[in-house]
Amino acid sequence: GDFLCAQVLRHSKTGKTTFTNFEIFRMRDSNIPNEMLEMKDMIEAFAWEPSRERFGIIHGENQHRLQVSFYTMGSIHNGAKVEKLYSIENKQVSALHWS
Repeated sequence: GDFLCAQVLRHSKTGKTTFTNFEIFRMRDSNIPNEMLEMKDMIEAFAWEPSRERFGIIHGENQHRLQVSFYTMGSIHNGAKVEKLYSIENKQVSALHWS
């Protein structure tokens, strides 16, 4: 594939709150550069668009107030930073599928 994403769950120093980092690696570029996307919300789902540079994340404060956010990596080779395209707010969703 062109990209690899690792979901890393971090805890605060007190251990009461958690954060999710997405470490995204560009596998086709030299030295395999990586970028980090930090989310403070609970993560429900993550999915890449097949054969493309875009991905979506279902996230939110709780199960009843979820958002679907879409991001792009720019281009497959030597792309720009991770950029948020748009979000769909307050939806009842549990899975993300590309067609």
